[in-house]
Amino acid sequence: MLKDKLFTLLEEKEEQMIQDRRWLHEHPELSFEEKETSEYIAKFYEGKDCQVERNIG
Repeated sequence: MLKDKLFTLLEEKEEQMIQDRRWLHEHPELSFEEKETSEYIAKFYEGKDCQVERNIG
């Protein structure tokens, strides 16, 4: 069942999601000045073999 697969996936990713949330809360930045946050997110997606464009916003 799809619901079971979703919950299994979420359980597998739970610790990483908690670590990501904690990092974001420990490194607050002002609006439109999110340099560390954007770098953190870019590195996450680069690790997932995604195309990442930087410094466009």
